[in-house]
Amino acid sequence: MIFYLYFSSPKEINEVTEVYSKVIEDALLELGHSVRRTSRLKEIPKKSAVITILDKDCALLHVLKRPILSISWYQGIIPEEAMLTFKGHWSAFFRMKFHERLEKYTLRKNSLNIFVSKAQEKHYNNKYGILGTPSFIMPCYNTPINKDSFYAEKYKSPSFVYAGSMAAWQCVPKMLEIYKEIKVNIPSATLTIFTAQREIAQELVQSAGVSATIDYCAPEILNLRLSEFKYGFIIRDDIKVNQIATPTKINTYMAAGIIPIISDVVEDYRNNITQKNPYVISGLSIANLVEGIIKSESNPIDAGDVYRHHKSIFIKYWNVAAYINSLKKILQKLIAKKINCGILYSSLYICIGIICV
Repeated sequence: MIFYLYFSSPKEINEVTEVYSKVIEDALLELGHSVRRTSRLKEIPKKSAVITILDKDCALLHVLKRPILSISWYQGIIPEEAMLTFKGHWSAFFRMKFHERLEKYTLRKNSLNIFVSKAQEKHYNNKYGILGTPSFIMPCYNTPINKDSFYAEKYKSPSFVYAGSMAAWQCVPKMLEIYKEIKVNIPSATLTIFTAQREIAQELVQSAGVSATIDYCAPEILNLRLSEFKYGFIIRDDIKVNQIATPTKINTYMAAGIIPIISDVVEDYRNNITQKNPYVISGLSIANLVEGIIKSESNPIDAGDVYRHHKSIFIKYWNVAAYINSLKKILQKLIAKKINCGILYSSLYICIGIICV
């Protein structure tokens, strides 16, 4: 069977969506099927098997192509994200309602829905009632662990890093507030910020009354640069968008041997990472996080022990081979069901034709 991976724009394929797309493709290839990537609707025949990574693309294919089998990945809860992104703008409410209709329609029409967390699946079940549709859960990740990033020297000094944008949902002002408290208790602490928005970062740093090295790091060397640091910030507000998400930043940090400092609001990370790794500092308040950092600095850290604990997360939670194998089992059943249904319908048509004759 040929599956068509449709994306309306090549820009939709990035370091995260590429990982998800590749897992789906590899699972299908190992089952003996083929996958064709396309951004041209006319290349997709009607009644074919399709894969999408955006709700609008999925809805368009269902309307125009009537696929016999549809797989779609939902990276986040788009209506709620739209309300945050366009907060205060007249279009926010209409964008939310538009994406809610797309979600409700596609989630019920798909043969298989892929989610980033159990919390996301629960959110959709509560909101739209989709319990009858098969689903598969795989967290967002993009970087394999690098053993060379776990070396003794870097764990001897309190070096902190943040890599990312200055977007409001990244909570950079709150991060700087935490760092300010850290600096009071640990005067030797340093902070480095890697961002393309250096001017905005400088304004936020000055407003917070702290000092930091602000630089831009090309994506291809970011992992190497991150491996120089001991701690990395991932600060989030306790809202629905973050509760169901699985931000790739923690995967990037841990792959580089960093001890993450994370707001304990991500349900999937609380269940699979923060409660299972002593080298992850988590909490819901600034005081909790600062206390965790001070405690961490009071004891020497063994690089090999950090590696062992981080590696266990990669084995159990960010394991590409395991996800491919699990997905294969689900896809095999779905495809067999579709083929059997097709044979049944064909037989019924033949029988009806014979009776009519």
